[in-house]
Amino acid sequence: MKKTRKNNTASKGLISIVEKLTSVRSEIHNKLCEELLADWKRNNDLTSILLHDMRSQITVINLGCETYLYELENNAETNYLRKIRNLGNSFSNLMNILTDAISKYPLNEELKQFAEKTENFNYNSIESINNIKNKNKKFLSSILNCTVHSAKIYLNDIRSSFNTFEKSIQNSNHNNSELISMIKKEIDKEFSIHNICEFKQKITSNHLNLAGEIKKAYKELELLSNIKKSNLICILPENILVDVNGFILQRTLLNLFSNALKYSYEKTDIEVTGKKLDNNTYELLIKNQGIGIPEKDRNKLIEQPIQASNNPYKHDISKSKGIGLNKLSQLWEPYGKIFLKESEENKYAIFGITIPLKKY
Repeated sequence: MKKTRKNNTASKGLISIVEKLTSVRSEIHNKLCEELLADWKRNNDLTSILLHDMRSQITVINLGCETYLYELENNAETNYLRKIRNLGNSFSNLMNILTDAISKYPLNEELKQFAEKTENFNYNSIESINNIKNKNKKFLSSILNCTVHSAKIYLNDIRSSFNTFEKSIQNSNHNNSELISMIKKEIDKEFSIHNICEFKQKITSNHLNLAGEIKKAYKELELLSNIKKSNLICILPENILVDVNGFILQRTLLNLFSNALKYSYEKTDIEVTGKKLDNNTYELLIKNQGIGIPEKDRNKLIEQPIQASNNPYKHDISKSKGIGLNKLSQLWEPYGKIFLKESEENKYAIFGITIPLKKY
């Protein structure tokens, strides 16, 4: 009788150990799955941003050419500008196709198959995770290589057409040297990132001067602000230091300023103000005077991947397919929130962003 009790106690102890091991194994497995998803999402977002950067460069060049077209009569010189615009539209369409390819990459299916093997999980599973990660990186690197190769071809054609256009109007009354200089500056920008690993090495957190970063981002949109005849009014102290990733902050500010300019009325200013919410957080507000956001869209514009119903570029693929506020807010999530503070249709919109302050 005593022997049977001992056996039962030993069995229960063994069952308890097995259950604990199973629980730990399941926990490790789930953690690896979460890390894989997080790694994929991060790489996905960063690659999408790079594609968006290239598309934005082409869009700004197109806007510059369209502005010049308004100044010219329907003559031979306009054909070069139209060719540039058509090349830009083709490149934008290619960037849209590549972005869609990223969003449809079947990682979730691979992860699902891996996740279903929890009961067979062992340390060889880490090798499976690494294999999936490597496949992911190869796929994204091929997207980036395709982007760089295509960009060089398109930009060379655009540069050649623009140089011919510049020569053809040198001695005419339509030689707007300031506009030509700004368009050439956009055309000559280099796109040098060749793979996701090289790109991720640039991702570091820094203590950055917020006012300086705002001016730097707005300077990048010089051509667009000149087309709109808009100025930046930045009412911020010069000593605000923030603790964020420099690249992500620049891309976030560029997107918010680009939207503010694109949907503003001509000859109106972009106003930037801010205040400390507490010792850890700064609230930055960006206001434009323009088409505003319709009331029915205000609550879902950032929460869902949609465009405002009054967006004039909604059906123009070359101008409307930006990274989007929904994706941008997800990218900014580790640092703070992006939100619509207030808006009135046909009058103004104020977007806000919370930014972590440097800790002393």
